[in-house]
Amino acid sequence: GGRLLTKTMVMEKVKLDALLSLPLGDFVAAIGGIYEATPWIVEEFYASNLSPSLDASVVAATKGRITNVRILFEEIRQYIKNGSHEKKIDLLKSHPDLCLKLEQCDGITKESRQEQGRAGLSTLTAEERSKFLDLNRRYCRRFNFPFILAVRNASKYTVLNALEGRVNSTIEEELSCALSQVDKIAWMRLLTKVDPVEGADGHGGFLTCHVLDTANGSPAAG
Repeated sequence: GGRLLTKTMVMEKVKLDALLSLPLGDFVAAIGGIYEATPWIVEEFYASNLSPSLDASVVAATKGRITNVRILFEEIRQYIKNGSHEKKIDLLKSHPDLCLKLEQCDGITKESRQEQGRAGLSTLTAEERSKFLDLNRRYCRRFNFPFILAVRNASKYTVLNALEGRVNSTIEEELSCALSQVDKIAWMRLLTKVDPVEGADGHGGFLTCHVLDTANGSPAAG
């Protein structure tokens, strides 16, 4: 009974105003997983904007400023955008290799397992699997971080084509592209965890198909 209740509670979306009033531990438990295995991003946002150790006026200003999920996301993502190169690489390396899905490895987070499963990677033919493994090995050797694609609702053909198209990018281009994908994943995850403000502008004007401006990795204006 207890475990089932906990699972149910985790799946419930938290209201934005309630989220912004949570203590650090509960705040991180609620949305710390939007960036794969990298809770420090959410922790730093909390420490700078919502911590009880801050002046009350700072916390009040944060709550007054963050009126929808989009604004919350834009503020959180600045902590990785403005982070060091090393932190960006560490974030990329925290993501599971897509090949782990093919090997049915359990060493990936629940969110990644669900997202990769939807991509149909388990239905690859022998020929597709061989091509995928070869491209993925080339990619990992070239960039030294795993291939990342926001695969929710993407087909296996989308994944293969993206991998084939990106494996020959420059390191600078691919770093930017990979971080853009990470942001897209984080945004989609945040929408599953936080109940948007009611009304037409609850997502802050984002398109529901999660269109991103790949030039700078930010969600496109909507």
